Amino acid sequence: MNEYLYHLMDSTQNVPEADKDWAKRLKEDGVFCSFCGFILKRGAIDIYLNGRALKSYAPITSASGSGIYMIRKDIVCDMGEDILVDCCYLGKVYDHKGRESETYISFVPKVAPVQIRGDTTSTQAECEVCGKFLYFPLPLNKWYVVRNTIPAAAFFPDSFEGFTCSKELGDSLKAKGYKKIGYYKIAVREVSIDGCDEKF
Repeated sequence: MNEYLYHLMDSTQNVPEADKDWAKRLKEDGVFCSFCGFILKRGAIDIYLNGRALKSYAPITSASGSGIYMIRKDIVCDMGEDILVDCCYLGKVYDHKGRESETYISFVPKVAPVQIRGDTTSTQAECEVCGKFLYFPLPLNKWYVVRNTIPAAAFFPDSFEGFTCSKELGDSLKAKGYKKIGYYKIAVREVSIDGCDEKF
């Protein structure tokens, strides 16, 4: 693998649980698709959890049942807040008692995620509710992004429940010793090999 980026994701099974009434209202208001979870209305969205915002959660994670992301304030400081502000709308995180978290903030990508791609064995479908093209990249160990789809930002949302960042930013975060973040190398290719360019 020559040029690559990092795909970052929560590597734990300990995911914050969203307040069910709050998540239900988001679906009813058309904020995200009730079937595939794709965010349809982008803007700052405060998260309401079904419990406390525990320090044991991963530094970058999401509230289950909502698809809205959470990030720890210390990692934002280390990344540089401008990196996050450039690509995301920021909000707050509240626990089950309505207390604002001192540790986490919420964030919603300003644009649709960059597609992580595979080859012709990748699975394809269309969401029966919102019509979004649904795609799962295969094989798992040969993911890539196409160069002309990569934004200028050092950190940006990707299509596989996580974020992609530059090699430099990923190496910096790894060097700081953040735990519970999975770092997966994603190759950069000039052209796709899945035959799906017209569907994205």
